Amino acid sequence: MEIEAKFKVPDAETLARLQADEILEGLGLSASRVKLAHDTFLDTPARLILAAGYVCRRREQEGEILITVKSMGSAQGAVHRREEREITLPADGPPGNWPASPARDKVLGIVGDELLAPLFDLHQTRSVRAASRGDQLIAELSLDDVRVTIGQDEQAYLELEVELKSGGVEDDLKDVVKCLQDEWGLQPEPRSKFERALDLVRVVPNDARLLNTQERAMCERLAALEGTLGRRAQALLAFDAGASSAEAGRRAGLSARQARYWRAALRQKRLGIFPARVLTPTAPVETASVEI
Repeated sequence: MEIEAKFKVPDAETLARLQADEILEGLGLSASRVKLAHDTFLDTPARLILAAGYVCRRREQEGEILITVKSMGSAQGAVHRREEREITLPADGPPGNWPASPARDKVLGIVGDELLAPLFDLHQTRSVRAASRGDQLIAELSLDDVRVTIGQDEQAYLELEVELKSGGVEDDLKDVVKCLQDEWGLQPEPRSKFERALDLVRVVPNDARLLNTQERAMCERLAALEGTLGRRAQALLAFDAGASSAEAGRRAGLSARQARYWRAALRQKRLGIFPARVLTPTAPVETASVEI
C-alpha cells in the first residue's frame, strides 16, 4: 500500500524554497537527488485496465524499465492511499512475457491476451529529498517539474509528493501535511498525475462531469457494443462531454426522453444501471433485448 500526500506547488520560487529548506516539521531534509523520468501510461484500446480501476505505468529512469500497477485509490484531503505492485523488466514485451510477479498477475487477470498500447507520455524532473528523524527515514519528498504531452496538447505544472516510508507512522505524515498547508500555504492535489493528464483532453470542467474516471472508462468499453447496452453507454458519454438531451440521444440512437432517463438513473444507481455481468472487463458481454 502506497500512502502519500500530494500538493500543488504554485510557482518556481516556492519550488526552489522547498528544495533549499533544511528542516520540515522537525524532520531533517537531505540534499536533493535529481532524477529524470519518462513515464508512458499503458492500456488496451478498450481501456480495460482503467475500467477495472487500475493504472499501468511504464517508467524509464536511470537505465531501467519499471512497470508500476496502481489502483485508482482515493484521496482524503492531500493524502492518497493506493494499492501498488511493481516489477523491473529486462526488456520491453507483452505482459505474458514479464517475469512472474504480482504486477504481471494483476495485469494478465484484467487484460488476458490483449496487447497494451500507449495512452500518453509524461516527462518529469524530480528532486528527491529524504526526510529523517536522526537515522530513521520517515518520508521521502519528491519535488516534480512535470510535462504531459497528448497529441498536440501539452500541460506543465509543479507538484510535491510526500511518501510515507517504513520508518514513519501516519501521524508523522499528518504533521507534515499540516505544516505544508498552514505554514507553506500549499493546496492539496486530489488527483493523481494520471488523472490530471486525462483532464487535459476534456473540454468540460472536472466538477461538471457526469462520470468519474473509472465510470467513463467502463462506458467507453460498453459503448463499443452493439445493441441497447452500447447505446446506453454512448448517451452517458455524450452527456459527460456536455451534450444536450437531444444531442446525446442523436449520438446514441435514442430519443431525448430515453437519454434523459438513463442520465437520471445513473445519478441514482451509478453503474448499477448496467447488468453486473458486463461490468467485469474480461467477462463476455450479452446485449439486452429491451430498451426504455
